[in-house]
Amino acid sequence: MTLKEHISDTDILTCCVGKCGSGCNGGDVKEAFDWIIEHGVCTGGRYKEKNVCKPYPFYPCNLHGNGTYYGPCPEHGFSTPRCRRTCQLRYPVPYENDKVYGEFMKDDHV
Repeated sequence: MTLKEHISDTDILTCCVGKCGSGCNGGDVKEAFDWIIEHGVCTGGRYKEKNVCKPYPFYPCNLHGNGTYYGPCPEHGFSTPRCRRTCQLRYPVPYENDKVYGEFMKDDHV
């Protein structure tokens, strides 16, 4: 299987808290992959993107303060949003039907 859609970092960030890590405060990549295999992950994309289940939740900002394109980031960073097992409004596919499940190679076997 070749995945052509982007998966939702938001789904992993918000719904795998505890097993995968601490939301916006970091996490464990292996646990995140294991979670995708077991629970699946919906489609995702850029901030405010319309044709995906869960777009990125945080607006672009200038983290290092030396750019002119984006405005400043929140002083204390972003808080981890709560897990929502639904897609954004007007997205035509239900959350559970949008999910993809991963298979990852281990020792040259799937």
